[in-house]
Parts: sequence; structure tokens; C-alpha cells
Amino acid sequence: RLHLLVEVVHQHEAAEGALDRSERLVAMLRDETVNLFRQFGAASNQIGRFYPFLEAVRPSPAGLLGELKARLDPTGAMNPGILGL
Repeated sequence: RLHLLVEVVHQHEAAEGALDRSERLVAMLRDETVNLFRQFGAASNQIGRFYPFLEAVRPSPAGLLGELKARLDPTGAMNPGILGL
């Protein structure tokens, strides 16, 4: 829902030549989401291109995810670099 709202704002402001403001709004909302998740010791993979996912995960689960990624995608072709994997 938030994505839809931001997208509508983005389209409207872009039409008015205010793209810079909407980009700052998106960046601010993304940063606040990351901070909120970190306050609760959580991580979200839904914004994996921007969220420092592996930094928020404990070493053991991070290692498991890395192993799974290596076995399921040995060439790194699927979403390279996403989620830090």
C-alpha cells in the first residue's frame, strides 16, 4: 500500500517537474523502514535491493543463507548481489 502511495506521489510530482522531492521522500521512507526493523531486531527481504539484509541477520542464519544460495545458484545468476548474497 505504501509502495502504491509513493508511486502515485512520484508520478504526480514527476509531472510537475519535482522528481527530486519524490526521490528524497522514497529514500527517507526506506531509511526509516530499515531503522524500524533494526530496532526490533528484524530484517526484511522485501526491499532487498536497498536493505542491508545480511548485516541485520545473525551469523548462523546468514551462513545458512549463503550456503543455500551457493548450492542453489552456484554461478550467481539469480539476482546477483541482492540481499548481500
